[in-house]
Amino acid sequence: MSREFLKSLDKRRHRRRLLNLPIEYSSADKNIGRGGSTLNVSEEGLSVDLPENLEVGQSVKLRLVHPTEGSVEIFARVVWINPPARKGEMHRSGMSVTELSLLNRAKWEMLLANA
Repeated sequence: MSREFLKSLDKRRHRRRLLNLPIEYSSADKNIGRGGSTLNVSEEGLSVDLPENLEVGQSVKLRLVHPTEGSVEIFARVVWINPPARKGEMHRSGMSVTELSLLNRAKWEMLLANA
């Protein structure tokens, strides 16, 4: 299949970029940072693997940890979830970015440009 055909199948507004970074996250009801990792990112969202199941619509605070660029804090909303197929596997979630400070927006754009 051609790249043009594959691109036409993807109806997203922004291109996804593969990016595997460790993350810490917390939600309004759980203010405990827990580990996970990013899978891919775009200008408006990201896919992540987390050790626990979140709920669609849930708001979370994410902290992506980059080894050379430092950390980026993002507020996001869970858009979709994909429970693990087997016990002990990570929970995959898709998230939409809802808020970024000016400083974190600049860092986010640098991550996207280098991914």
